[in-house]
Order: sequence, then C-alpha cells, then structure tokens
Amino acid sequence: MNCIKISKKYLRDNIDSFVEIEDFYFKEDAWSLKNFLISLPKKFNYSFVFEKEKEISGYCIASQKSDSYYIHRFVVAREFIGNGLAKNMMKIALELSKRNNKKFIKLSVHKENKRAISFYSKTDFSVVSSSGDHYIMKLKIL
Repeated sequence: MNCIKISKKYLRDNIDSFVEIEDFYFKEDAWSLKNFLISLPKKFNYSFVFEKEKEISGYCIASQKSDSYYIHRFVVAREFIGNGLAKNMMKIALELSKRNNKKFIKLSVHKENKRAISFYSKTDFSVVSSSGDHYIMKLKIL
C-alpha cells in the first residue's frame, strides 16, 4: 500500500471514490466535493490517503486547531478493515502531530460507532466531552 499526501488535485481526481466511501459509512452526513475542498489551516499538510493498486483503502482528513492536530475524517474502506491499516494511519497522524509540535490529537466520533470508539480507546484516546450525538475524544502527545 502507498501513503500519499492529499492535495486539491488528488481530491478532485478521486472524488467519486471518496464520495462512495462516505456514502457507505456516513449516509446523510456524507461529505461532498465542497466539504472535501473546504479551506482549513494546514489541511493539505496533515491529510493523507492510502492506496492499493490505485484504489483508496483509507484516508485521514485533518487540520490544525490551535494546539491540536484535529481529525475531521478517519476512514478505512470496508474491504480493508481488519488488516492493520487503521493502526498504520494513526501512527502517521501521530508522527505528523509530533513533527508539527502539537500537544493533542482531537476528533469527534458518533456515539453509536462502537468499532471506532473501541479503536480510539485502544490507541489511548479518551472522551473529554460530548456534543449532540458525538463524543469529542483527545489523545495527549507525549
């Protein structure tokens, strides 16, 4: 598998694949091209995708929020679940956070997404608050 830094061009060229994955996981909360292209601080420095044979296997869309590396989307395509890809992706997110002197990684996860909550908890994230039907989780960078 190849890890590729996400650019606006990459997003535009592969938007159908991103939207297909989004529709499967997020249904009515799925992102469109507009969501993917929203300008956020350091977004294209912090976001990456994994590909296998030109097929998107997972992606992390992240940006800078004050002292944090903030993950907006952390997704593994269904056919790649269970092979350690999420762990590799989180390692890269952690490396990017450290390299950019961030104190925390933060994210929001739906309260009913038990698989994601379990994964984040196993990687030392903790719930710090809730907002509607989402938990806000945080990992302190050492």
